[in-house]
Amino acid sequence: MPPRKIAFDWKTESVVDDLSKRDARLGKTSYRLRNLWNGQFLGNTGKPLNAEVPGHDVLVLRLVPSG
Repeated sequence: MPPRKIAFDWKTESVVDDLSKRDARLGKTSYRLRNLWNGQFLGNTGKPLNAEVPGHDVLVLRLVPSG
């Protein structure tokens, strides 16, 4: 499977956890993006995420509140 390019605009998407009834409130709160596989930070939710994910792989992020 070839690599897949992804683009995710945090300002236009909603991130909601229906189980815990929580909303990331991306319009009001900025988050740093941490890659859970390698621990690196990939920027923040202030600008769109652009990444390339190798075939048969995943990108797992943790949103860490800034400040």
